[in-house]
Amino acid sequence: MEAAKSPKRSTLNASLRREMQFLRVTDVMEILDVSRSYAYRIMREMNADLAAEGWQFIPGRVSAKRLMEKFYTGQSTKPKKQAQAGKDER
Repeated sequence: MEAAKSPKRSTLNASLRREMQFLRVTDVMEILDVSRSYAYRIMREMNADLAAEGWQFIPGRVSAKRLMEKFYTGQSTKPKKQAQAGKDER
């Protein structure tokens, strides 16, 4: 009897993908429809941002939440700067 093969990452169902916390390069490629080299560039930039903010990161992986925030909501994941003291706020 032939052993059942495990499904490839690209064939995981949508509900399982939503539950994934960290994405690999193949996931980023598929989600953003970009080449492997561009996906790696995006991941390096995102991880460099995390390092600059003092966070730890896993090389070769990115947070699914941060990726979605950066590319699909148009909002920055960085905290907004407060208005400078002495300026009028309207």
